[in-house]
Amino acid sequence: MAVVVFFDGNLFGLDLWRHCCVSHDFAYWKGGSRQQKKDADLELKFCVEDTGESAVAALMYEAVLVGGNPSFPTTYRWGFGWPYPQVYHELLLAEQLEINKVSFIETEF
Repeated sequence: MAVVVFFDGNLFGLDLWRHCCVSHDFAYWKGGSRQQKKDADLELKFCVEDTGESAVAALMYEAVLVGGNPSFPTTYRWGFGWPYPQVYHELLLAEQLEINKVSFIETEF
């Protein structure tokens, strides 16, 4: 499970960009290629920008670029759903099947 390392909104909307973070966290849990990480990080940035918080989006984007490396032994690294250490890689069929199981469960709620 990931550790919360950034707030989900501001004083006017405590969960204003939470949906962006949840989507980004799920992408980080899955891991995958370097390009998939770049795409996930940009999606986070654009999603938070869409809430009207471009400065926060820029800060978050820089933070995930630096702090999300799969080689870091953290609970929020790229591919944290898999045993450490991880590297950028195309997801294996077995990994994709596990992800699909979780994705199905998540959509049931």
